[in-house]
Amino acid sequence: MAHNSVTASAGNSSDFILELHGETGRPAETGMLLVANIKITAPDPQGVALPNVVNNENQSTVAPLKSVYNRENGLFMVGAIGTGAVTQTRANHYEIFVDGNNLKADGTHPHGPNWLKSVTGDALNGATTTPGISEYSFPTNSYKDIRDSGTPGEYKSHGHVLAWYNQAPAWMTQIIPENLPNGYNGSTDFYGLGNGVTTTVKVDKEMAKRVQYNHTMYVMRHFLSTDTKYGSSESRGVIPFNSWDVLNEEVHESRHSENIPKDANSWRTSLKHTNWLVAMSDDLIRGDIKDHYIYLLFKYAHIAAPNAKMAAAYKANYASLPEYMKLDGHDTAGSIDAYIVDNPPKLTYNDYGLATRSKARTVYNMVLELNTAWLSDPLYDGRPLIEDIGIQGHDSIGSTLASDNQYAMALYASLVDRGLLSGISYSELDLKVPTNAPGGGAIAPAVLNVRQSDALGYEYALMYKLFTKFAPYIDHIISWGVSGSGWQGSYVLFDSQSNANAGYYGAINPDRFILGHSYLNDFFKDEYEKLQDGYKIDLGDLGMYTPKSSNANLSSLCLSVGTLQPTFTPATTQYSISLKDATDIKVTATTADNKASIKVNGTAVASGTASETISLTPGTVTNIKVQVTAENGRVKIYTIKVTNSKTPSSPSTGTPSSTPTEPEVPVDQDQKVTMQATVKDGIAYIPTLALEQAKEFLAKDVTIDIPAVQGVNSYSVGLPTAVLTSGTKDDKLTLSTELGKIVISGDMLTGTAESSSKEVTLEIGKSDKSNLPPEVKESLAKGQA
Repeated sequence: MAHNSVTASAGNSSDFILELHGETGRPAETGMLLVANIKITAPDPQGVALPNVVNNENQSTVAPLKSVYNRENGLFMVGAIGTGAVTQTRANHYEIFVDGNNLKADGTHPHGPNWLKSVTGDALNGATTTPGISEYSFPTNSYKDIRDSGTPGEYKSHGHVLAWYNQAPAWMTQIIPENLPNGYNGSTDFYGLGNGVTTTVKVDKEMAKRVQYNHTMYVMRHFLSTDTKYGSSESRGVIPFNSWDVLNEEVHESRHSENIPKDANSWRTSLKHTNWLVAMSDDLIRGDIKDHYIYLLFKYAHIAAPNAKMAAAYKANYASLPEYMKLDGHDTAGSIDAYIVDNPPKLTYNDYGLATRSKARTVYNMVLELNTAWLSDPLYDGRPLIEDIGIQGHDSIGSTLASDNQYAMALYASLVDRGLLSGISYSELDLKVPTNAPGGGAIAPAVLNVRQSDALGYEYALMYKLFTKFAPYIDHIISWGVSGSGWQGSYVLFDSQSNANAGYYGAINPDRFILGHSYLNDFFKDEYEKLQDGYKIDLGDLGMYTPKSSNANLSSLCLSVGTLQPTFTPATTQYSISLKDATDIKVTATTADNKASIKVNGTAVASGTASETISLTPGTVTNIKVQVTAENGRVKIYTIKVTNSKTPSSPSTGTPSSTPTEPEVPVDQDQKVTMQATVKDGIAYIPTLALEQAKEFLAKDVTIDIPAVQGVNSYSVGLPTAVLTSGTKDDKLTLSTELGKIVISGDMLTGTAESSSKEVTLEIGKSDKSNLPPEVKESLAKGQA
């Protein structure tokens, strides 16, 4: 007899799973099992229907997720699934993007080359195409549009995936090793069939390696080069990738749970040995690690997108390279210099279920051995063989999910600490709401009840608290959905109406959300405490791991003169101060963690000690940057904007002089420059700028800020006409006053009658809109005029 309860929300069915366990070692039942006398004896005493949550704030009105999580803040990039032009939610909240399918082999490599033969010399079905670019089909515009959205470099792409046991073309999936038997036998000497394999043909390992080598070269170089051989061109240009999954999900679903308890350092017998991939190793699979198919797949990716060191090593060792690498013209007389990439994509092994500790340890063991062997490879290029580990993160709300993920993060962070890995990413993050979650189960995009919503927010808060703790190790976090739902009914950060849900609020401010929902602490028992700095993570036989502190906060920030606006708080990073005729200032910053360090304008300063004297010039704006570096390398920057006004030497009584002003100091890109005006007849005048200064202002998108002057009706700025006829539309100058602001471009007067004048005056003033035509009023109301 068994007793259990099921929580079912009103109007929905709920699955009841009954598990019957026989004696140890008994074979699984294969016939039909009838179960009777299942009765609902009483309603759940806590089964009172909960109200649904209402998400009110649209994605366009809440703080962008990327305004908190970005590299400039010492954290990591955030991204989402979806390629093509970056707009709306993707543009507002994310900066790196991936497509779930369009770079997989079935899409990019639909036709096989006619040189592919079986061990008996027979042609393979589907492998009849003339070798070269005609074998391939690329989703070029999907990634070109990402590159061309926003400002140059604003948005990035992640590639998914070169090799996987699923979604490969039939001509490729029929390849099996010449010598290995089919089916797992407890050793490394076997192959397993990938998904969708219906026909098999034995192919020797040199032929199988040539297939994957060519596939890697063509797919990566199509985007990362301008060579017409790979379907690119100089006019199209390089389409950069931040990172690229080389191999996906090659650790078997369950073998790790049997093998790790027996041998904590095992991994080779826990792989799937996907037939067309393991054919590259065949009977060498148990031998030299450098003949292992996973080693070779990543080595090919290093060659496809080489750094300068790889190009030199390739050239120096060309004579000893295997023949299959030389057959299809992927170098020029032994040189791959033409394909050097200044910032090659980070080469990633991607897998799911790494919150399961035996699987996380299996991947750790694999990366440790492969990357250690790479250090002695003649083609070693100074980069780890496998550079990043991609943790998919298709998970469910659970009482230990965050700490289980922390175990995996600590394993991989320890490899980074040893120089054997570059970083970690969460590549496909979303969360299911299972039936045992607070409030019961739900399937996205269904509306959540209030308790489910709080649980979703709490779990996302724990995960982003974890990410922040390990921020120096993390490259990016990708949400596997923009709004509505993720994978298989999982919840992402915005609902189907593109409104921010509780997951968003948990992610944007983890501590606030967790501390504000303490009624859930019992379900997530001790999870928050385990994510605090200083908590020791038990890695079993590998010992205890304590991440270095990520605390890059200041506890106080003081100035020798003036008062900060707003009042200092550790979480606020942007401040301003108004001074008059000041000549210098000092900053005293104190860290919240004594293991953190401080730099003021690039100069190291001891915590709690005044900085060196910083010179100020009356009539200018100076930005002071206080950089705090946490023990683990996380960087946080506090900025103080000092507006230092200048008292005029004497009041102006006549018409202001048009003598050009000369620049006192060079300006920075996007700098705001405060300029004092003189007043006559109710107009505040800024003297005409010198030509060179005006050109510099437009080239660097400077904003001229004119402080408010009491009693004036308009503000006037003089500019040399030449600066508005010789520039481009991309040169911008912003004039900002209390009455409003205008943006002018460097080609504003090109070809106009005014272009013959020496100077032009721009005036911002008050205006009566009551007599304007209706269509103009409407345009003004919409911000279109």
